[in-house]
Amino acid sequence: MTKLRPFMPHDGTAVEIMMREEGFLPEDCSHDRHTTMVLVDEDDYPIGFFTVKLEHGMPYLEHLCLDSMHRNINNARALIKGFVDKAREMGYKKAIVHTGVDKVGAQKLLVHYFRKAFYSTTKDSRFMLVEV
Repeated sequence: MTKLRPFMPHDGTAVEIMMREEGFLPEDCSHDRHTTMVLVDEDDYPIGFFTVKLEHGMPYLEHLCLDSMHRNINNARALIKGFVDKAREMGYKKAIVHTGVDKVGAQKLLVHYFRKAFYSTTKDSRFMLVEV
């Protein structure tokens, strides 16, 4: 059984390992500077997380990451639903979702969940404006 809870300092190592596995450098990680929610297993060990910050006047999904051993539709859905719930809790009805151009699995998941297309693509990123 998994649950979503706020990031705590002792989660840092597990979150940084997940980020490294996805090709992010330590300086790219913002989980300790912005609102981060961690998906934990029954032993309270982090298996995924998302980070949301305010950008362009609305919630912005900075990171969405699942440990490779725990990637399944239920865990992915729990993280995305957690992001939606957090954006609503912050008082917003729209949010920006961002993912890397090389993260094809994440792109498919986001398109399926939000039923939207990406509105912009840069050299490294794709962006989607979603209703929450």
